[in-house]
Amino acid sequence: MSLLRESKLVRRSPLVNNIRAEFEAARPRKNIQKLSTASTSNEHLQPRSIEPVTSTSILPCQFKTQENIPGYHYKPLDSTRKSIRLLRILPGGPNETVFCAIEHHDLSTLPNYTALSYTWDHNKEQAWIDCDGINVQVGQNLLKFLQQFRKSSGSLDRRLWIDALCINQHDVQERNHQVAQMRDIYQGASAVIAWLGDETGDDADAFGLLHDSSVSTSRTQEAWYRLFSKPYWRRVWIIQEFILGKKAFIWCGDLQADAADFKNTGEKLDWVHTVRGTPGWRLLILRDLWRTNSRYEPTRFGLHKLSTSFAMSKSTDPRDFVYAFLGIAVSANGRSIPITPDYDKSVDEVLVDVIKNLYYIDISGEQLGEKIGDPTTLEDSKWDQKERYQDFIRHLSSKLDVGFERGERHLLEHGPEARALKRRKNIQESLTKELRDELSRERLINNLDR
Repeated sequence: MSLLRESKLVRRSPLVNNIRAEFEAARPRKNIQKLSTASTSNEHLQPRSIEPVTSTSILPCQFKTQENIPGYHYKPLDSTRKSIRLLRILPGGPNETVFCAIEHHDLSTLPNYTALSYTWDHNKEQAWIDCDGINVQVGQNLLKFLQQFRKSSGSLDRRLWIDALCINQHDVQERNHQVAQMRDIYQGASAVIAWLGDETGDDADAFGLLHDSSVSTSRTQEAWYRLFSKPYWRRVWIIQEFILGKKAFIWCGDLQADAADFKNTGEKLDWVHTVRGTPGWRLLILRDLWRTNSRYEPTRFGLHKLSTSFAMSKSTDPRDFVYAFLGIAVSANGRSIPITPDYDKSVDEVLVDVIKNLYYIDISGEQLGEKIGDPTTLEDSKWDQKERYQDFIRHLSSKLDVGFERGERHLLEHGPEARALKRRKNIQESLTKELRDELSRERLINNLDR
């Protein structure tokens, strides 16, 4: 996508004006909803829970913190189907309230839509939008995106999927249901927009290099480094969101570009190695790998590899260091890891889920002794895999805030060796039972012969 700085207003049709007039007339001013960002649960889905707020006369864009007025009520999704909500953005001027409507859709019959990937506001000033005639409180970062999207989304679909508004944050079962569909949601979108926030500093220099790489200077080099080090890139949930989209666009205020343009331009720069260590550039590389057959390689997309490679990523809910990778993580056979997101589970239970579904081969990427011809080195290979497996479980125990001692206990009770021992015991018990049955039959036959 070419560099955009237009601030062209969208001309509203009489039909849209009528819709907006109906919203204004029917809107109950006391039904105001607050999307809180102070929660300490799942960063991507839980923190923005809906809380009631109070007010007697609040304008749509005023900042308030009152409580105790009934909140927004979601119509339940069909949990037996792959159903989601989409947000339809209505036209409007740059200084007008953002008006939108929530729609229900089945994943099998979805209209075109764009999925948003962004950073949540935490303990910051909030703002208001109008959703189905109800005032809804959102973070400033989300409001700025919605205003920018309304202004410059001419070539994009006007329907959006945004977790904060399309998921009922009060309903844990719905959150589980929607998180389990994150891969389908982001893969099914026409495009994913990575919203980096407002334009700051030398962001324009970073985007400008896409149009003329010959103007590369130390200033543009520093601009790229800062662009790919922005806080957005350090959030754990954006990893799969950015990777999964058919197309990915990077938006920074009025600046907009196709993510592929950055990758292609970077390959021509002799100083690109200076930004390779940034979280943003690493995601560009990983996205490029995902678009090839490399997506099925556990050495790149194994849960252990993703979790350790992005160990510095941030999340308010430690369980997301597992759940946020499930959409792209694969086991050694190239299949998805059979773990279902469940925010009713404790961090210990999540760790046990991983231990039960992870094998030595999932860590090493090769069968035990696969590359070993000498039987004397087979035991060394086994111990090497075991050590790498244990190291990962210890790492994950730390990220999940489980603690070393509890993590070791779970490993002893549910790890590969414990499972192998249980299987052997079951086999022995089965054989013993068969042997007893055989002896019983022989005695019965002998008795009948007599």
